[in-house]
Amino acid sequence: MFDRLKATLERWRTIDEVSRLDPREKMDLGLGAGELEEIVRFPSDVPERMTRMAAIHGLEPADIRADRGEYLDLLEVCGHCGERRQCSRALASAEGATADSMGFCPNHEAYERLALR
Repeated sequence: MFDRLKATLERWRTIDEVSRLDPREKMDLGLGAGELEEIVRFPSDVPERMTRMAAIHGLEPADIRADRGEYLDLLEVCGHCGERRQCSRALASAEGATADSMGFCPNHEAYERLALR
């Protein structure tokens, strides 16, 4: 419980910091103000979930980060996922999991496309 509270407070601090950036600083990051604030508001475990799900699809972290626009799309899809509970269960028992068993993931097809490159 303490860790969740700590993570929530940290996220609030980050949101506050992002909201205080001037427009030029936000543009330097290559994101619109709304995009940056949206990403910061995603659940804190989104990047880790994406990395673990990508690994099941045979991808390395560098594979999903190679194209910035595509990575941001993956983040957005994962951040708005309605399958978080199923994802948590699947990743908790992911030993021996195959990409085919992760078809519920809204990024599944994107991971499969990336794996073909």
